[in-house]
Amino acid sequence: MELGEPITSIKGIGPRRAEALGKLGLFSLRDLLYFAPREYQDFSAATPICAAAHGALAALHVLLVSEPKHVHIRRGMEITTVRALGFGTDPADKAAQVSLVWYNQPYRARSLAAGQEWYAAGRMDRSRGAKLVNPSLHAELPGIVPVYPLVQGLSQKVMRDAVSAALAAAEGRIEETLPAALRVQYGLLPLAEALRALHAPQDIPSLKAARDRLAFEDMLLFSLMLSMLRRERLARPGPVFRTEGVLPRFLKLLPFAPTGAQMRSMQEISREMSNGHQMNRLLQGDVGSGKTAVALFAMYAAAESGFQSVLMAPTEILAQQHFAAAQSIFGARACLLLGGMKKKERDAAYAAIRSGEALAVIGTHALLPE
Repeated sequence: MELGEPITSIKGIGPRRAEALGKLGLFSLRDLLYFAPREYQDFSAATPICAAAHGALAALHVLLVSEPKHVHIRRGMEITTVRALGFGTDPADKAAQVSLVWYNQPYRARSLAAGQEWYAAGRMDRSRGAKLVNPSLHAELPGIVPVYPLVQGLSQKVMRDAVSAALAAAEGRIEETLPAALRVQYGLLPLAEALRALHAPQDIPSLKAARDRLAFEDMLLFSLMLSMLRRERLARPGPVFRTEGVLPRFLKLLPFAPTGAQMRSMQEISREMSNGHQMNRLLQGDVGSGKTAVALFAMYAAAESGFQSVLMAPTEILAQQHFAAAQSIFGARACLLLGGMKKKERDAAYAAIRSGEALAVIGTHALLPE
């Protein structure tokens, strides 16, 4: 079976389940293989009944000591209960009792009987005696159990069975995507092994290794995409700003002497704005380190070449602060545009922007629709 085969090619997935899986974006065998669990429940070791804390997940090794009791509470509500004792060598655990309770699972009453031995996995509730509500039963310790995102019409069992069938169908068909030398260099699992461990980890270290492998591949693809975008951007011509002499003129307008870091940033921006390529730049600094002054320099350099520029702030208060700083550089040719402005003020701002009178436009997200 090819990884691109539709999800209905997997045994047990008919049109109705395929429709539900489609709501999760799962349409092919490959989609299922890469559908990561949202969390994991660790049932790799048995917990004594007396040691299982209220609200904690636990796998209890139990011996059923009563026949199942099945009760109809009301229409649409049935409860099946069976009592159990700890099954092990610890005398305290063998004397500890727990109730196993299932809601609307009538088949439990038909399949369970006193004397059966099980591992019951679920969340301990000690609000009225010790009980596990809707536990899963296993002949052996269930190990680390994946928990998947769900939509209506799907259950964890359906998802686990579907993923297990997908892994079996894909056996020997998962092509490696990373060179062997790269995997050896970074200690990464083969892709097929990582996908198996993602859905059925043997232990916590194998789960971590699987996630590391898949995360590495995601980040590698992301980095390659950024590199390609940068290469494409550099190949596209952009405006050539005349920046010669602009920085000294800008410094005369500042009421303070810039720091060394500010000077380096402004010099780099000046060089990049004059090379004829589009500029994407991240300016990072602590609060109060002078990032606004550097941004205003870039806007000033654009204005000196006859271009308008925009500075967008996340809040109106911050936008007003930036506008006050811009006025000291651009004077009346600085323009403020906020969502909370009166219509007359907004119309005046729009007119100044359209006419080119406004060289530096400061605002919030209200800038985006226009």
